[in-house]
This record gives sequence, structure tokens and C-alpha cells, in this order.
Amino acid sequence: MTRIIHVNINVADLDRSVAFYGDAFSFKVFERQASTGYADGDLRVAYLRADDSPVEIEV
Repeated sequence: MTRIIHVNINVADLDRSVAFYGDAFSFKVFERQASTGYADGDLRVAYLRADDSPVEIEV
């Protein structure tokens, strides 16, 4: 492997995390997903990327 392209980070507060990565690293949301029916509750995911980077974060 020559580089990291995708990283998943589990977070407690999705909106707060999206704001943090936007402010700290200029990452922007390019996709959101939601799934229901999990034993622990619903799942919400945001995918973020900086304009000039192939690296994406899933929070």
C-alpha cells in the first residue's frame, strides 16, 4: 500500500464532528447516509473530503 485513501472514525456526535473537521482541515461533506434497525440505534454517516485531496474521512 502506498497511501491511505479512506479512514473511518466512530464518533458520538456526528454534527459536532463534521463541524470540527470542516473548521480544522477544511473538509466538506460530499455524502450522507442513514440506516435504521440496528440494536444500538440508528446509524448516520457523513463522508468528508478536502477539495485538493483524494483522502476521505467517514464519520
